[in-house]
Amino acid sequence: MKIQVTQADDMTAAYIELNSRAIKQSVELTPDVIVDCDQFDCVVGIELLSLSRIPRPQDIENKVHVHTEDQKTLGVALSHLMRMSATSGSLTSRSQVQAAPVEGRELEAH
Repeated sequence: MKIQVTQADDMTAAYIELNSRAIKQSVELTPDVIVDCDQFDCVVGIELLSLSRIPRPQDIENKVHVHTEDQKTLGVALSHLMRMSATSGSLTSRSQVQAAPVEGRELEAH
């Protein structure tokens, strides 16, 4: 999994890459949430165009298929983005985090 956060003058966006499968199509869940899907319509990555309203994992899973092995990772990534956006000064123009869920710990950054 890879989380990349980009900050421009008037906007902060993030992309969560859950796996490395090829992207076949993009689906707009809301004006601020775009999901990239593979040939089987399973989520590959999620683009968040605003970090002021980060969706819950269930909000995404109710609309598109997330592989079972990616569900925990998605929850960790969204939780991490919530903490990053709530912590002042943690987002920069080059913020990038690689994270993987680890049993007994919520997030391990590499």
